[in-house]
Amino acid sequence: EGGKIGLKSAKVAFVKLLDYITGGNNLNATINMTTPVLTRLKMAENEYDIEFALLSFYIPQYYQGNPPEPSSDDVKLEWIDGGILYSRAMGGGMPSRGEYRKQFDILWDNLEEAEIEDLGEEPIILDY
Repeated sequence: EGGKIGLKSAKVAFVKLLDYITGGNNLNATINMTTPVLTRLKMAENEYDIEFALLSFYIPQYYQGNPPEPSSDDVKLEWIDGGILYSRAMGGGMPSRGEYRKQFDILWDNLEEAEIEDLGEEPIILDY
């Protein structure tokens, strides 16, 4: 199922990023983990299942000018330009796929009612 594949890919990605910040880089540097963790979701055509998830950690300010290079080819350094994010707060641990979908739908409906356009194509989850 797409949702299970997406969740599995998010777990695998988290472990790879954790390796990077715990010394899996050209400096063997331990990098403090920052929040939030960004999870960008690639949704399936049915707009319910998740095809895959891309996870990102922020690099602390100390390393932003010259971050250590990842040792793994599976970890990439990426600059994300600033922008506007619209959010909906959720609490209570790890929500189910259905709860995520429900909350995305509520947020989307609220944005449409406010006539906000150009929302991009991929949902982003910010985990703290």
